[in-house]
Amino acid sequence: MKVYSSQRQLVIDGLNEADYFVKKTYITKKYGQVSHIMLHAYDWFIKQMGHMYKPDHAEYPVWHALDSAYLTQGPDASVLELEIPESDLILFDNHGFERILQMNYIGIDPDDEEAFDESLRKKGISCGSDVFLKPHYPLEKKKILSSWPRVFDISSTSVVRAATWTIKPDWIINVRSFDESSRNMD
Repeated sequence: MKVYSSQRQLVIDGLNEADYFVKKTYITKKYGQVSHIMLHAYDWFIKQMGHMYKPDHAEYPVWHALDSAYLTQGPDASVLELEIPESDLILFDNHGFERILQMNYIGIDPDDEEAFDESLRKKGISCGSDVFLKPHYPLEKKKILSSWPRVFDISSTSVVRAATWTIKPDWIINVRSFDESSRNMD
């Protein structure tokens, strides 16, 4: 399956010699003081990847998009166009994953999400992350966590994302900058 990944030049240079893996230290360095929130969401996600083969050096997933328009342009980043076997991918809904990263409830539909968010506001809770940061809301926390598997419910309107445990050099079809024309990696 063709997917795209935004990666820094350091990663791309390393792919000339070996597979790329994400380490916990990369995440804590990138997200600093809020890394514990990101890691909570990521840790939940990697449990869902339990059925997939995990290489020894992999600690966290590598994120991909099915459409390069949905990539985040980081500093010194380029777009990798990859052809990855479907057995090495887990697909998910981008909106749902954003809700997980915000520690929020994933609704059955937008009305369900809004109703849950409103129920939090009526209790004086501004957002889902407050439920995780304070010990006073076990029922709300349980409801939020039980909604997260919906991230894998992909509909015709979903922006579909993907995750793998690694990027292998032989998966690379093309590398291009975000604002330059395509060029081959060779």
